[in-house]
Amino acid sequence: MPEWPEVATVIESILPDVRERQILRADASPHLGIDAEQLRGWSIYTIRQRGKHILVHLLRTKWLRHCIEKYSPYTDEAAEYLARRKQRRVLAIHLMMSGVLTTAAPERLADHVHLRLRLGPSLRYREGSNMLLVAPHRVAFVKDTDPRTQPQWLYFVDPRRFGKVRICCYPSELRSVLRNTGPDISTLNKHAMGDVRFLRRLRTVLKQDTAVYSALMDQRAISGFGNIYAQEACFAAGLLPTRTLRDCADVWLQRLLFFESVRLLHRAKNRQGASVSSYRTPDGVRGGAQDLLFVYGRGGQPCSVCNTPIEKMRIKGRTVCWCPTCQK
Repeated sequence: MPEWPEVATVIESILPDVRERQILRADASPHLGIDAEQLRGWSIYTIRQRGKHILVHLLRTKWLRHCIEKYSPYTDEAAEYLARRKQRRVLAIHLMMSGVLTTAAPERLADHVHLRLRLGPSLRYREGSNMLLVAPHRVAFVKDTDPRTQPQWLYFVDPRRFGKVRICCYPSELRSVLRNTGPDISTLNKHAMGDVRFLRRLRTVLKQDTAVYSALMDQRAISGFGNIYAQEACFAAGLLPTRTLRDCADVWLQRLLFFESVRLLHRAKNRQGASVSSYRTPDGVRGGAQDLLFVYGRGGQPCSVCNTPIEKMRIKGRTVCWCPTCQK
């Protein structure tokens, strides 16, 4: 299942191609259980992430066009203007096991496309004039071949059909969709550094006899971790996966959550995620983060740090590997 670095890679890859475009047409497979026609006429403002969720924020086209023409749409002034607009939508997508969002025509997986969005040219483009609004009251001339002047497709491809798609009113229905999703792991070092309130919440949400590995995997407490990076985070922090929250002082949890985990995930994102199974980027290439893994999938092999054989065991049905020397 794609974890935080893989989801972040997907968003970073497609965002420049789909932002500030109007949805002209939407088709969805019946098994998704959504009325895709609701999306027609809305425009994509931005795409954000909450753990393993991709959140495509939609605005009325007239509001976004006004924002582009009067403000830079991602400034505080624009945010204040948009906050007064009550009707907003979010397309919430969970990739699950094999899902991916892509703008490239998935010829090899054409039978597994379950959501198609036909997007118009960039709202910054002035049709018939070859002009593109680059800032309020500033235009640039572009060629007809510029991608921003052309329509675009956005596809949700999911061979195993486990992926979830929801159309939510913002913010009320989105809160319901994310009610069992904790704070995004990438935000901890920005908002919770040294803040014991978050650690108290972690200890309150989860039982004290919960293993550290299981705590990372529980999306109610922290969202974004999966089997790969939960094992790697325990190794980076020097903690046994089976060590319980009761046996971890706050200083160890701070090291695990606020330092090692965030650094680990951003390093993996910089390598476009880990292709240890079927994961590919939206461009169809393998990620490179699998070359950074110290313990995941290496049971019986020597530790890269101390040369001790890596051990493995089962925790809640998952194989978990650790180094008996480097982790205590």
